[in-house]
Amino acid sequence: GVMDTQHRQVALQGGVALTTSRGFLLRTESLMVDMETANADSPNALRVRTPFGTMTAGQAQLRTHAESGAVLLIFTGGVDLLYTGKGTQ
Repeated sequence: GVMDTQHRQVALQGGVALTTSRGFLLRTESLMVDMETANADSPNALRVRTPFGTMTAGQAQLRTHAESGAVLLIFTGGVDLLYTGKGTQ
């Protein structure tokens, strides 16, 4: 990856994997992260494994609401969800 300290951005490439404390695993080929806003963009296809199933999409954007801190994950480009039920992986 490459970090641009002047613009506070990180470009991750070549097989990116993100894991959350809630059991989510996101895999994509590249991820652009704005360290100032905590926003992120995946311009490539991605796969997400969750405690309740798996999801694939052509692209994704992660946005953080400035006032509330709420996080919104926006999937585009053909989204498929395989729901397997609560707590299964």
